[in-house]
Amino acid sequence: MHLRTRLRTTPAVWTAPVWLGIVAFYYFYALHFEDSYEEVVAGPLWAPEQVQLALSYFYVFAYAVTVGLAVWEGGRLKRDGVWQLAPGRSRYRVAAHTLVPVVGAGWLVLVLPVVMRLIETRLAPTPAALAPLFMAMGIVCAYAVIGCALYPRRSPP
Repeated sequence: MHLRTRLRTTPAVWTAPVWLGIVAFYYFYALHFEDSYEEVVAGPLWAPEQVQLALSYFYVFAYAVTVGLAVWEGGRLKRDGVWQLAPGRSRYRVAAHTLVPVVGAGWLVLVLPVVMRLIETRLAPTPAALAPLFMAMGIVCAYAVIGCALYPRRSPP
């Protein structure tokens, strides 16, 4: 399936306004609830601390969005009878192609607050600062696989 067709048919794109709106609202509400903008940029800043602070609010949300969209995609594969078709492509390849937009959505939920926080504090990312982000991105991939596998492929007898 072509990329444009995949993006047009995936629930990750359909639901993007909702979860992107939640990310933007929660970023500006949660990260600036205790400290005002002036207090955030006034003190001594350390990039790993700012990245961790931004991510701490969005880990669970990214994993929830990812597993929810992956279950949805797994259900669509089962409903459409993809798993009963002749194996023209490997099942792993079919699942991987289906989960690419889902993983992209989970990664966007994680990367967006980090980028916004680094721009806001005028800090350059360092390898130590990005380590928690890369770890969370790997966990998003695992949640996508788990979510797709959660949906039962065969109906009970």
